[in-house]
Amino acid sequence: MSGQIIQSEIAEIPEVFARIISQQKIFDDTVAMIEGREINNVVIVARGTSAHAGLFLKTLIETEMGLPVGLAFPSAVSINGAKLNYRNSLVIGISQSGQSPDLLSYLKAAADGGALVITMTNDANSPMAKSAELHLDLQARPEKALAATKSYSAQLLTSLLLVRTWYGDNRDITAVSSYASETLKRNEISESLIKDINSRANLIFVGRGFGLANAREGALKIQETSFKFIQGFSAADYIHGPMAAVDKDCTVIFLAPKASAINGLEKAATETRQRGAKVIWLGSGGVPVSGETVVRGSESEDEALNCVVDATLIQILAVKIALSLGHNPDTSRGLNKVTLTH
Repeated sequence: MSGQIIQSEIAEIPEVFARIISQQKIFDDTVAMIEGREINNVVIVARGTSAHAGLFLKTLIETEMGLPVGLAFPSAVSINGAKLNYRNSLVIGISQSGQSPDLLSYLKAAADGGALVITMTNDANSPMAKSAELHLDLQARPEKALAATKSYSAQLLTSLLLVRTWYGDNRDITAVSSYASETLKRNEISESLIKDINSRANLIFVGRGFGLANAREGALKIQETSFKFIQGFSAADYIHGPMAAVDKDCTVIFLAPKASAINGLEKAATETRQRGAKVIWLGSGGVPVSGETVVRGSESEDEALNCVVDATLIQILAVKIALSLGHNPDTSRGLNKVTLTH
């Protein structure tokens, strides 16, 4: 067992946030470019962890700006050869490495179809970075552990800064580094909690709105590091069918950032309890009943900002579960850090 690399990379997140916050000019330049075009819709191009960050960005744009946002299927271009008509569209590519051929082919087709293309990667010299009219560097610096942690957190904060700058939202988010440091120092994910989770066969993450991205990412992180099939659902989708499989052999983790609209989770939590499953709350905005575990997250009054910070909770949880099962969360069987899909 090791885990030293991934744990050190999670520990770097407050510093990554500070670097991103210090780059406000690039966000101002990006917004000036967007406002120079007649943009009326957005399309996000991403896979895996980056696609979960894309869900967060989609929620931000639709919630705070009211613009329609789609998630691209790159195979439409890379396999089916589609020609895209993307006049008046903003296309945002999100990737840690910026190398996957199918994403690159889609971005080129989008640009050929008239789109404004902006990218976010952790490598300013990557093909994706160089293909865009403007690139946002994630400032995470090299990430060596296979499972993305600091680069995912950087994608969330970069998304938040982009949208808030574009929308003209003046809420102060410069304390994000301090919030992340405080959350990491609390270390409320105890060994007894990990043992309790491992005592049940099934684990499910549930979120809604801004929290959905972290629900999906939490499930992926544990699959990558502990080799278990884990599910991550929207609370609305969860009660529309998957909850039928929930019983006393399940742990259900609800992503509940402070300041969130808890009515999106309350029905799902109530029915989960009735089925005898273990309920855990990650974040400071849940509605726990007596005896339920709460792992506190960021304490600001800004729901989206809390989601950015609370991503560290799912990363720490994944690492501790992997280590408890005797796995090294720095690596993963059969996977590479850079995945090239066509």
